[in-house]
Amino acid sequence: MKPVHLLLPLTLLGTSAIAGDLYKWRDEAGRTRYTDRQPPPTAKNVQKLKAGSASLSTEKSATAAQPFESTQAASKYPVLLFSFAECGAACRNAEAFLDKRGIPYTLKNKDDDKTELKQLTGGLAVPVLLVGKEMSTGFDAEAWGRLLDAAGYAKSNPYAKSGKPKTTTETSPAPVAETPLGR
Repeated sequence: MKPVHLLLPLTLLGTSAIAGDLYKWRDEAGRTRYTDRQPPPTAKNVQKLKAGSASLSTEKSATAAQPFESTQAASKYPVLLFSFAECGAACRNAEAFLDKRGIPYTLKNKDDDKTELKQLTGGLAVPVLLVGKEMSTGFDAEAWGRLLDAAGYAKSNPYAKSGKPKTTTETSPAPVAETPLGR
């Protein structure tokens, strides 16, 4: 009979070898992300984590809580929100809407993002919501809800207590779907 205390370390070693390395990093918007692939060159504060490490289990459970359907939707239809300070209440309401619903999104609110918005829409009117390739200009809760529903996002996130989700579920730049949503 083999002593159990000798088998346990071998079991744990095998589990972490299968899981592989994970990376924790911050994107341009300052959001924490996790991936099993090398982060993009623009990533900041890159940390290589071993699966099963205390820092990974603590951080991930506290920051990456998303319903399964939102995780799936974010990988296919990432959400971008263009919102600038001069926009006022409409942009604050737009952010609050996404936060309340617990939608993982990238906030585009820097001066450099204005160039991207102008190329995308031909103007600087905000807020602008981009879900995959589908776009909605101006804040309209019903229209935005339908767009997020069509992409498959959860209608609510019981894990999002208040404020913005601390992380997006997108772990690397996701490919954007080629087909229109719900059409």
